[in-house]
Amino acid sequence: MSHMVIFQTPDGNPGYNQFETIEEAVRFVEVLRNEQGVETARMFALEEVKFDFKPYFRVEIDPPMLGAGPNRVATPATNGTGSVAAAPQPAPVAAAQAYLQRAVLPRSLRSADGVKEAIPALSSAITERTGVAPPPPAPVARLKWQDLLQTVLILVAAYALLSTLVGLDWQTVMATWRDASWAWVVVGLVVVQATAPTDAVSTMSAVPSRLPLWPLTQLQYAIKTVGLAISATAGRLALNTSFLRRYGEGPAVAAIATALDAFAASVANALLVVIGLLLAQNAPDVSLGGSDDLSQILELLVVLAVVSALVVAVVPFLRRKVVEAVRSSWTSLRVVTASPSRALLMFGTNLASLLITGIGLTFMCHGLHQPIGFGSAAFVVAAAALFSAIIPVPGNVGVGEAALAAGLVAVGVPSGPAFAVAVTQRIATSYLPPVYGAWALRWLRREDYVS
Repeated sequence: MSHMVIFQTPDGNPGYNQFETIEEAVRFVEVLRNEQGVETARMFALEEVKFDFKPYFRVEIDPPMLGAGPNRVATPATNGTGSVAAAPQPAPVAAAQAYLQRAVLPRSLRSADGVKEAIPALSSAITERTGVAPPPPAPVARLKWQDLLQTVLILVAAYALLSTLVGLDWQTVMATWRDASWAWVVVGLVVVQATAPTDAVSTMSAVPSRLPLWPLTQLQYAIKTVGLAISATAGRLALNTSFLRRYGEGPAVAAIATALDAFAASVANALLVVIGLLLAQNAPDVSLGGSDDLSQILELLVVLAVVSALVVAVVPFLRRKVVEAVRSSWTSLRVVTASPSRALLMFGTNLASLLITGIGLTFMCHGLHQPIGFGSAAFVVAAAALFSAIIPVPGNVGVGEAALAAGLVAVGVPSGPAFAVAVTQRIATSYLPPVYGAWALRWLRREDYVS
C-alpha cells in the first residue's frame, strides 16, 4: 500500500510526496522535521479506487462565467460553505489559484472584456471562502514566433563571432560535410533520439505520482522547442508544472523535480569529466594566451562565462533567480535523500542519456571521417554540457557549438572538421528535435496534458 506525506514548507507552499512503503514515508517526515523544521507533516495510507469511464454532457455558457462575478464562481467551487468537502487542507480550490492567471486562459478568453479585473476579484473571493492564502503564481511560458526569430539572430551572430575571433575556415567545414558518409550521420541522428524516453524516466523518478511514459516522452521534445526561445530551465519548469498539475502535483513538486533533474545531470557530467581527465594519457597543452585553435576557442568561452557571471551579479532580477535556483537545488538534494532508490534511478538515467549522446557523437565523427573513441566522445559531450550550463543563452545557441568544437579539438580533431562535427551534432540534438517538438506540444495541448 502506498503512503502520502502532505506538508507545508517554511515559506508557506504546500508539498506532497508519495512513497511505496510506510518506512520510506517515516524517514521522509523525519528529514522534514530534523533538517527543514517542518512540523505540519501528515501521513495518509492510499488505497486504489476502482472506477469506470462514463460519457457525460457539458453545458457551456456564453459569455463565460467569469463575467458572472467572483462570488457566483467561487460559491459552487467551495460548495457554498467556504470549504471543499472531503478534501485535505490546503483546499484544492485554493491551491489551484496558482494557475488563476491570464496566461493560462485560451486566446479567445484572454483578451475578453472584464477578464483582467475578474481574475484578482475571483482570487480574493476564493481566499475569503477557504481561509487559505493563495500560492505564488505558477510559471507559464508561451512560445512566440518573435522568440524563435531572436534565437535565429543569436545563432547567426554567434557563428559570425566564432568566424571572426577564432579564424574559422569555412571552406574546410564545407569540405568535411561534402565528403561525409551520411549513412553514419543518420545513424547518429537516430541514436540520440533515445535520450527523450530516458529523460522522461528521469522525470518520473523525481515525482511521487505515477506518470505515463509516452506523453512524458513527448514533453521532452516540447521542452526542446520552448528551450530554443527562452531559458531551457524556465521552459522545462513551466511545462513540467503544467503537465504535473494534471496528476495532482502542485508547483512546488514541479520545481523540486526540475531542480533535481538538473542537479543529477550536472553531477553525471562532472563525474564523467573528472574520470576522463584522470584517465587521459595525452592531455593537450592549453594556454589562454596561445595562438592555437583550442586556446582561442577556450579563451572565447571563458570570456563569455565571465561576462555572464558579471551580468548576473549586476542585474538584481537575474541575481535573485540564481539564488532561488541554488536554494531549490539544495532543498531538492535534501528531499531526495529520503528515497535513495529514486536518487539512484535519477542519476542512472541522466548518465544513460549522456552516454547515448556520446554514442551519437561517435557515429557523427565516423561519418565525417574524424573518428574518435567512445570514451573521448562521452568526455566531449559531458564537458560541453557542463560548460554550456554556465552561460545562459536560449538553447545554448552558439555556446554549445563552441564548447563541442573545443572538446573535439582537445581530443585531436582539427578545428575545421571539429566545428563541422559540432554543428552536425547540435542539429541532431538541439535544432531538429524542436521541429518535431512543435507538433508534440500541439498534441499535448490537444490531449489536455499541458495548458
